[in-house]
Amino acid sequence: MNAKQQQPLVTPVMSGTRYIQVILAGIAALILTVGFSRFAYTPLLPLMLAQTELTKAQGSWLATFNYLGYLSGALLVAAIRQPQLKFRLYRLCLLLALASTLGMGLTEHYWLWALLRYAGGIGSVAGLLLASAFVLRWLAEQGYRPRLGLHFIGIGVGIALPGLLIGVASTWWCWHSFWQLLALCGLLFAWPAWRWMPQPAALPASLIPQAAGEQSADRYWLRAMLLAYFCAGFAFVVSTTFVVVELETLPQFQHQGGWIWLAVGLVCAPAAVCWDLLAAKAGLIMATVLAYVLHLCACALPLLSAEPGWHLLGALLFGASFIGIVSLMLTLAGQRFAQNASAAMGKLTLSYGLAQILAPLLAGFLVQWTGNFRIMLLLSCLMLLSGLLVMIGLSWRQGTSVAARG
Repeated sequence: MNAKQQQPLVTPVMSGTRYIQVILAGIAALILTVGFSRFAYTPLLPLMLAQTELTKAQGSWLATFNYLGYLSGALLVAAIRQPQLKFRLYRLCLLLALASTLGMGLTEHYWLWALLRYAGGIGSVAGLLLASAFVLRWLAEQGYRPRLGLHFIGIGVGIALPGLLIGVASTWWCWHSFWQLLALCGLLFAWPAWRWMPQPAALPASLIPQAAGEQSADRYWLRAMLLAYFCAGFAFVVSTTFVVVELETLPQFQHQGGWIWLAVGLVCAPAAVCWDLLAAKAGLIMATVLAYVLHLCACALPLLSAEPGWHLLGALLFGASFIGIVSLMLTLAGQRFAQNASAAMGKLTLSYGLAQILAPLLAGFLVQWTGNFRIMLLLSCLMLLSGLLVMIGLSWRQGTSVAARG
């Protein structure tokens, strides 16, 4: 891209203002659809277990419904080619996220909860997939560096805000009041997410990516990345669903779930930018390897020590590492398969989503059998170790390829 193409298409003042609006729209979409509609279930699960007839196994299965909804939404996004339809779906998902969050606080019927968690999973694609794509495309079109570190701050903020609310008011508020309050707060974020998100223009038929034959090297890379991302997705859903519940079994952290989740969010938010900076210096693959190592440590620490401090450190490392894996893997797919980046990212998302369905389903049976979550943490460690080895293999393969060309 030459210097002329790098220049924004509007005046500097307008460009700067519009840039801020677009970034804020993406952050707001992530806070509403991922932070509230999807992740708030984690710090609220201990309250729901204590104040309702929900069992641990049922809590795990509700997570399965949520990730099944996310997978359904990802498949729907992949099936739609017209940018205008994707934008309409984005706005529909914003409404779905609001409605499902409010609905969770208006019923105690298990199957209605399941339906609402499924709907919330569909709604979460608005922030994680559609908003990410719209923001990235707008940045590229306007000549800005196409990076999503600032955009993914929204996940950290979306985690931190429910944690703050629950930490402050959990002693005198019931579980359903928190869901209703989150829906009310969600209205504040829905406005910029609806109003400021740039609507993608229709592409001429000549510019629509055409299917092309894959070389064997590309097929190898894609399969390896799908496997590594599946392993990360398995560990991710185990951690997000049970990290607070597991910590609250320790006497030192009883009734502190909101504050724990707040700490995870406060670590996650700046980490999204830090991983971008690390990748610029060490390379995408090496940064991703480090993210897998940190996530492995996060799952292993509660198994290796009964000390409350190590458990808390594991939760914080989880917040710092999972956001790195998500942002770096999607960026790596976009660079490696630049000719058809959206298709590669979509396949990764489906792999991640499939793991997020299978892990809670398995957890529901294992937790009911054992009475605790330790076996799921052990399985998460094994999965992350497998994903780490795959990424190390890709790093070695890339180094060998570079050496051969040199």
